[in-house]
Amino acid sequence: MLVQSKAKYYSNITTIYCKPRCRTVFLGRHTWQLSSEPVEAGEDCMISLIDLERIFSPDLRWKEENGKLVIFINDLRITATQGGGRVHVESRDETQAWEAHMGLGPRWIEGEWYLPMGGLFHGVLGAHFAVRAPYYMVSDELEEIDLKKAYLYMDMILSGKKTYGDFYKTIWYEPARRIVPYRIYIPTSYREGTPTKLIVGLHGANGNHNAVFERSRGELARLAEERGYMILAVNGLYYRSFYGYGYPTSGGVNSRNLAEDPKNPLMLTEEQKEERRLSQDCVMSMLAVTREQYTVDPQKIFLMGNSMGGAGCIWLAGQNPGIFRAVSPSGGNVSPKYFSVESLGKTPVFFIVGTEDEFGACCQDEAAAEFVSRGSDYTIYHVGGGDHSFAWTHVLDKVFDFFDRQ
Repeated sequence: MLVQSKAKYYSNITTIYCKPRCRTVFLGRHTWQLSSEPVEAGEDCMISLIDLERIFSPDLRWKEENGKLVIFINDLRITATQGGGRVHVESRDETQAWEAHMGLGPRWIEGEWYLPMGGLFHGVLGAHFAVRAPYYMVSDELEEIDLKKAYLYMDMILSGKKTYGDFYKTIWYEPARRIVPYRIYIPTSYREGTPTKLIVGLHGANGNHNAVFERSRGELARLAEERGYMILAVNGLYYRSFYGYGYPTSGGVNSRNLAEDPKNPLMLTEEQKEERRLSQDCVMSMLAVTREQYTVDPQKIFLMGNSMGGAGCIWLAGQNPGIFRAVSPSGGNVSPKYFSVESLGKTPVFFIVGTEDEFGACCQDEAAAEFVSRGSDYTIYHVGGGDHSFAWTHVLDKVFDFFDRQ
């Protein structure tokens, strides 16, 4: 991470590609729009401090104090003066202090503070810095600043020539004061104004929004292209947030050693409950933004996900009746002991489980029987030899068949 964070997010910023006089920056591959244009200065690029605060919120703050600029980055306090490259750095508990060089130092440009990109991240924070015209780059991983395909992708995005395929995007999620990345696939058949089918993909507890594409080894995008679907791969925001589901899963690790409190069997803290609530809301915010930007068929929005994402599928469908036409969870499942099966109504469910799922396929058989007995349109499909994380990738054609029938 370029800026260390105490919170456990599913994605953190490790690389920034910046182009002078261009408000679109790339956080890794993800686009973000700055409020002010970056300014080229010497061999560095100056970025508005207001923009830096937004990019690294809530972990970076700043203020003016006694004619000096004070920047807070988690446990660090950095004190600088206008045009002065020398800065004073100390830990917040004041047990350590040292001097560093911020290159050109802070500058007051057109009514706001700017900081040198290389000076701050390389000179003060120790990240890598490089220039490959027209891009200025900082990264905590050296190889990330010398990837030819990254530059080609950025050039296509900035030129507006890329209109289909993979797009890496971000939203500002105000309740968490955080930039949240996501990924979307647009088929070549998409036409603005023509309603298009959409699948929302939820990742598991140890992945992020790239997992649904990467684990399927290109098969998900291939089938989406072949059958005319957009794929929205969302980000779970906080680690093990379960997209809002706050109860034990069926047969999962968190179904053991439970408290006796039926309202909080997982013994979640108030902070954990809030993180789960925000995760759920953030997913729906990403969906709302996608529906604003693209012509999505409101009657053909589907949901799929594995493990934590599997439980999230059923939970979100129950919490948002009428939004999702059908869902296809895999691996992870909510527990019908805690989940209101009736909230699903007649939403079709196609649950996939591998016979070698380490969490126990038999647990999903029991859950499936309970769902069916309580009126749910629920089908379970077993993948012979399939494990917890990858069974779904072997039968993606059947998932698309299921969605096509709805």
